[in-house]
Amino acid sequence: MHKIFSQIERLQLLHNLIESEHTGTPVELAKSLQISRRQLYNLLDEFSLFGGEVKYNRKKKTFYFSHPLVFKIEILIRPLTEDEMKKNNGGISFFSFRASLFHGTKLSLQT
Repeated sequence: MHKIFSQIERLQLLHNLIESEHTGTPVELAKSLQISRRQLYNLLDEFSLFGGEVKYNRKKKTFYFSHPLVFKIEILIRPLTEDEMKKNNGGISFFSFRASLFHGTKLSLQT
């Protein structure tokens, strides 16, 4: 799970740098993100999937968004309440359904 959070943080940092137009050259930006130039361009392509076209200004030596893009990811991790567990059946429905598929069937795990 740590890897997922690292990726999100990297994307957030990249978004902020592009938004503020302080990325530096592609080589500098890739180095600051600790990724290769190819990986950098792959990440930049990801923004375009959401309508955030990224361009590069050679004179200013920075990437910028040709159209503003909001980048917001929220993750909520918490224990389920007792009511939520009842609502979701705690997975009981899934397992009882799966078990009913094999009711009365003799299964052998030998090969």
